[in-house]
Amino acid sequence: MSMLSCVAWVPRGAALAKPERVELEEEELKQLIEDASSELKEHNESKDEHRRKAQEAAASILGTKSTASKDTGIEDELAEFNLDTYDDDDEEDGVAMNGVAGFNGLAYYSSNSQDPYITLKNFEDDEEIEDFTIKPTDNLIVVGQTEDDYSRLEIYVYEEDVDNLYIHHDMILSAFPLCTEWLNYDSGAEGETGNFIAIGNMSPDIEIWDLDVVDAVAPVCVLAGNKKKASSKKKKTSDATAGHSDAVMGLSWNRPNRNLLASSSADATVKLWDLQNLQCLQTYIHHSNKVQVCSWNPVNVTYLLTGSYDRTASVFDTRAPDSVIRWNLPADVESGVWNPLAPEYFFMSCENGDVVCCDTRMPAGPAYTISASDKPVTSLTMSPAVPGMLVTASADRHIKVWDVMGDKPQFVYSKEFQAGPIYAAGFSPNSPCTIAFGGGKGMLKLWNLLESSAVRRQFHARCNIAAENFSNVATEEVESDADDMEEIEHAMDSDSDEEAIVRDAQAQSFPKKTKKTKSASTPRVGTSATSTAAAVRASMNSSSSASTSKPASKPAAAAAPAAAAASPSAKSKKPRANKLAKK
Repeated sequence: MSMLSCVAWVPRGAALAKPERVELEEEELKQLIEDASSELKEHNESKDEHRRKAQEAAASILGTKSTASKDTGIEDELAEFNLDTYDDDDEEDGVAMNGVAGFNGLAYYSSNSQDPYITLKNFEDDEEIEDFTIKPTDNLIVVGQTEDDYSRLEIYVYEEDVDNLYIHHDMILSAFPLCTEWLNYDSGAEGETGNFIAIGNMSPDIEIWDLDVVDAVAPVCVLAGNKKKASSKKKKTSDATAGHSDAVMGLSWNRPNRNLLASSSADATVKLWDLQNLQCLQTYIHHSNKVQVCSWNPVNVTYLLTGSYDRTASVFDTRAPDSVIRWNLPADVESGVWNPLAPEYFFMSCENGDVVCCDTRMPAGPAYTISASDKPVTSLTMSPAVPGMLVTASADRHIKVWDVMGDKPQFVYSKEFQAGPIYAAGFSPNSPCTIAFGGGKGMLKLWNLLESSAVRRQFHARCNIAAENFSNVATEEVESDADDMEEIEHAMDSDSDEEAIVRDAQAQSFPKKTKKTKSASTPRVGTSATSTAAAVRASMNSSSSASTSKPASKPAAAAAPAAAAASPSAKSKKPRANKLAKK
């Protein structure tokens, strides 16, 4: 069974052109093999113990005497094969061919030039070199994959100009991945720009991996969790600067204050982390059940949105966490997102299939509710550049497009994909109408929404404006070497419209927003540090790129954030063969 549980885009230009390869020393390799062998031995001993207990239980049920007689007969028949010393004969030249030695033999030579059995030294054809090289016009897509008990990160390269998608490299994970968040803050280099992915999983730890390193065997750093679960609220309060005690379900990186990362957990807490010191600055306890969502406001960068299984959504200023605004929701929260071009609005999807829109200026109740599906709406995502373009992904296997610009939300288009229940979806930061998604069948799929005639009719004018903005507005994350973006191609298919079921439509018109341009060693493990809300404020105020607003009792409407990065020039070349094609 394969499953894709989370997906994250990496902006163009953020990755190294030629990622570094990990080369392990012989001592490091030996240590890794010993650790793996030790874990395997413990696993086998555990299985043997379970088997022994099962045999004892069977003997007690069937009768000890009869079972013992049968075992004696079997032992006599197998004695002639001398199975007790069967493994002792597998030796060659004094080297024991056990699991560790066998693996070490296979991985002994660090390069082809040292291996006497390889006659073509360091041979790479032109296609392999080209595939390994990441161009400024390429996007990376990071997905969390699980197959049976094996979890990994897969890093895809997406070449939009030739419509090509393939796996570049992958990384083995220690636990089932629940959420991912891209960030460019290098905690090991005093905040220099890098290319990293933070991962929340079924453990209390948050792992941060370097995407510019191939064949990595460990994260570059870990925001350590508290292995002992809190037994009461009093206990949680005393451990306010410790890590999580349960699975990490949500992550959000504060882009203006690059050293800050927020996390939400099944331990019913939200935590604020300092990436420079790998320390927890503060813990927020305003939910009574698992916290599924945490997300920074794109403009008021000290305001944090959270959503929980206690059927509430909350917004609060992290500098004054006692003032929390709450909204009641119809069911457990599945996903949440701010409207990037109208940042006073946010959306929450629920387990019952509803999508709730809330206005932070109207805390009395939701602005309106959309009945998006009969099954849980597992993911919400909004275009970073096309106003009002909302996409919902659901366990009913459908991707649905909505127009939430104006007084009433409008259903635009729905499409079912052969991807199983869809668990994760996200818009490209560089192509305003392209999404990546996946789910129960473990396949990553891409879809340009403008392939639908219904979407083109609804968003045509707004997409043209977005394309122009993408060509002329630079972002703070990426300095792209690409030229102007090629014009959006319109497919000539014909798709039917469906009507949306919308209740309690009380939304006010979105005000117009003005645009502005924003100028393989052992992982480091973070520890707890004594801190208060004052430390949080100090950390934000000391950030060189902070752009905060004055604290207020309610989040105020603000100007829309800048659109995404400069886009690539049109190129014509043949797609590469033998790659995972875009479905």
